[in-house]
Amino acid sequence: MKFLKKEERLPILLVTPVILILTGVLFLPSIWSTFLSFQYYTFGYTPKFIGLSNYIEILSDKMFVNAIFLNFAFVILDVALEFLLGLGAALLLSRRFPFQKVWVSLIIAPFAVSPVVSIVAWKNLISPDFGLITYLLSFFNISTEKWMMEPVTALLICITINVWREFPFTTMILYAAITTIPPERIEAALIDGASKFQRFRYITVPSIWTSIVVALTFRTIFAFRTFDVIWILTQGGPLGGTTILSVYLYLQSFKFLRLGVGASVGVIILLFTFLISAPYLRTLYKQIMARGYK
Repeated sequence: MKFLKKEERLPILLVTPVILILTGVLFLPSIWSTFLSFQYYTFGYTPKFIGLSNYIEILSDKMFVNAIFLNFAFVILDVALEFLLGLGAALLLSRRFPFQKVWVSLIIAPFAVSPVVSIVAWKNLISPDFGLITYLLSFFNISTEKWMMEPVTALLICITINVWREFPFTTMILYAAITTIPPERIEAALIDGASKFQRFRYITVPSIWTSIVVALTFRTIFAFRTFDVIWILTQGGPLGGTTILSVYLYLQSFKFLRLGVGASVGVIILLFTFLISAPYLRTLYKQIMARGYK
């Protein structure tokens, strides 16, 4: 700490407790999982070192390879839809209109509901036996009976529910950023005759770019580790059509009791998460450093 300036010491001291907590909650379990990934281990037995056997086994498993493709498809569609809906909602909320605060509350309402409760509610809504959505669609001769029996439609339903549940996070981050844009910039653009699209492209987007990167970073990381919505709705079915990596990990660890194999899947998920989020974090770091030295 001696080589730091006085004004640089306080921020480090303030974030130190958070770093220590994250180390205990995230870093140490990651080390333990990495250790187990090289072991043959199940409940009641002593871990036995087997080298890369767990990794070789899962990489040769067609279900694991399929889970990787499904995971990336899930993340791409989920994050893209969340971002588009979140940005659109943020732009609308930034305008003045009647009952604006009410609409803000309605948009963030999914955050106030327990994830399990909201997913079970959606599961009942689309139930082919007594679901309200099923009943309403019946007037248009649309049946929901096979929705959860087809891999593609089951995955799309999981994505749709997850987007509904999570897009308020992106909305709030972008909405807060948009409200900080100085009105003088917009007024100057109007005087220069800039169109709405030009104002959006050359003023709004550059002004909120850091917030966009933050939102995409967090949502990409959490979307890649999604488990609850898929497990409650399909448990990885039908025919493995929604078995993404987190579900595959759960099955290996707690259904087949192969904790070493599950740990190796967890390590691969961690690597994928790091590789996906690294470009976002690098961009964010450059922007923060650039602002710090202005």
